[in-house]
Amino acid sequence: MTAWFDDPYVQDGDDGEPMMRNLAGASNSADLTLMEYRQTMLRAVEIQLGLADIPQTRDVDQWKAIHGHLFGGLYGWAGQFRTINIAKGDVVFCPAEYLETFTWQAVASTAGFPWADLGRDQYLEAAAHSLTVLNAAHPFPEGNGRSTRVLFSQLAGDADWTIDYRTMTRKRWESAFRETMARGRPHLSPEPVRRLLATVIEPMPGDAETMPDRMRRVLDMTAMVPHRLSTAAETAPDHETETETETETETETETETEISIVTDPDWSPEPPASQLE
Repeated sequence: MTAWFDDPYVQDGDDGEPMMRNLAGASNSADLTLMEYRQTMLRAVEIQLGLADIPQTRDVDQWKAIHGHLFGGLYGWAGQFRTINIAKGDVVFCPAEYLETFTWQAVASTAGFPWADLGRDQYLEAAAHSLTVLNAAHPFPEGNGRSTRVLFSQLAGDADWTIDYRTMTRKRWESAFRETMARGRPHLSPEPVRRLLATVIEPMPGDAETMPDRMRRVLDMTAMVPHRLSTAAETAPDHETETETETETETETETETEISIVTDPDWSPEPPASQLE
């Protein structure tokens, strides 16, 4: 395990705490989190409305374009894969040396499902498989959860079903994905994610709301000059219990100081199909 200060994506904030290096002028993690929150919500709506230049190539380039649009202007590496190995707690994500190969295979396996033809139970199994392997890649230094959910919604956009994130908490979401990669298990297992999603698969609505009221309130709250953002952080939504907006753009409010870098990952480079039980 390597200390966070060796991470090329992290720097000291003015409060002495680690934070992501950024282009937005944020000098501490609290300010940066709110800048991220506001920008990624707005830009996710732009993607949903078709206002962003996202190539529908159904491959890694599409994922990179999504990430680049969500985080462009905040980070110089927006839309680019990480160059270091990372872990969150005891969960080690795909090593950088295997990242391109594994991520291409993970996206291809997701894009390859006949989403338009799947019944509810089949959609549940396909969604659990897809989100498990995409999460295992974790290809970016920051913003993996947000960009993953946008990518999944596009790749599975022809389905008659969708995931209703409104009752999902960050704690439950992260716990399930942690279990998919539990140490001592030789392969990825989508079963924890299947259990997580089992009660939240709903028919695809014909007139889904583009920006729910909760998102509008958060945007109003953060519509202020950057030097006031730290004060706003004291009244910002509790990401431990937020249930709706953050899972479309934010279930992971990762200012990824939670993620550490590793030098000797014990991780198999096998493709997704063989990684799954």
